[in-house]
Amino acid sequence: ISGLRNLAEQKSQMHWQSILLREKMIDEIAKHISKQKYIFIGEIHGVREINNKTFEILKTLGNEKIVLCIEMPRQAEDILIKFLQGKISKNALFKSEHLADMLQDKRLHDGTLSLYKKLYDKGVDIIGLEDYDGEPSERDKNMAERFMEIIKERKADRYIVYAGNFHVIEKAVKIAGFEVTPIKTYLPDELLSKILTIQFVPGEKEEILFDEKTKTIEYRLPIRRKGTRKL
Repeated sequence: ISGLRNLAEQKSQMHWQSILLREKMIDEIAKHISKQKYIFIGEIHGVREINNKTFEILKTLGNEKIVLCIEMPRQAEDILIKFLQGKISKNALFKSEHLADMLQDKRLHDGTLSLYKKLYDKGVDIIGLEDYDGEPSERDKNMAERFMEIIKERKADRYIVYAGNFHVIEKAVKIAGFEVTPIKTYLPDELLSKILTIQFVPGEKEEILFDEKTKTIEYRLPIRRKGTRKL
């Protein structure tokens, strides 16, 4: 019995240490966020743990005026806001033709809806970064132009871009034979110098790494990857 009690105490101690480490990581990220006006968060579609961590990070901004730009067509903004206001059901939301792609690639699911609801209730403006009237081949360019429009039209303390990881990386990459040219490649240098990037990636344990040169925080999480996609 004594041995079992000691084991339970050790496990409890490890649990509290883990919580303390997570709190320290969030505090460290908050310090970096406080220095930059623009925050790009790269996520892996369909991973709810990332949605939860994103909320933990963003709630450190307190009562700041925040604009959250998400990987969603601007044509779907109105129906999403109606859902967040409780005016329509989730089933009605999911029937929108403008959200079919988001449901298919898991950009939209219970985890993201929970994140958007909590942020909306805190007064965060949620805006679609995509435009389905644009050319699909120029998706990231269109999102970059849309982002520039948003920061000119809407005054805020902080602007957040929340999109798939490949959209917020530094340079173009080839994925399965296709070249992905991220949003940053279309932004002016003056703005790039004011961006902090947070990229969620799979890892064996929860930890963060910071690259001063690119102002990028790599947030490693033990992620259940079944049914997820990065774009």
